[in-house]
Amino acid sequence: MSVLLGDTSERHQKLLRESGPLYVRETRAMVELGEIVFAPAYAKAQNARTLVQAGVRSAFEQHGLDALAAPTLPLTTMPVEELSVDLTGSGESALWSFIHHSFVANVIGIPSLSVPVGFDPASLPIGMQLFGRPFGEAALFRIGDAYQAVTPWHERHPELAAVA
Repeated sequence: MSVLLGDTSERHQKLLRESGPLYVRETRAMVELGEIVFAPAYAKAQNARTLVQAGVRSAFEQHGLDALAAPTLPLTTMPVEELSVDLTGSGESALWSFIHHSFVANVIGIPSLSVPVGFDPASLPIGMQLFGRPFGEAALFRIGDAYQAVTPWHERHPELAAVA
């Protein structure tokens, strides 16, 4: 997580200084947290990133894969106001669970695509995330398009309750 926080903070530093109040509170907190990542933690995270990158790229090469499939999120989505942010690291919030599932591609530099694959009993959408080879976006789009050509999930929409 240190590498994601540090990299994101560095990329947003200028914009955060100029337009900080425009950030969603939770996003701003995470971007600011990246400014205090300790160098040893960041270096260890960079080493871990290199190992994961090599392992994933090796899997694509050794097995001739075009994509890897995984759940987009560990559970169905929820309203933003229910996503708690625990910056202490002492607990596992829904937000951290979501981030753990969705940031891998960004951290190791591979493309990803999420496609709808169904709905839960509460009519909330369920997604499948496809991870591709480096610069393999075209293959992911072809796979996603082929899946949607034979399934109806992308045509359905969750039922939204009116907010008073």
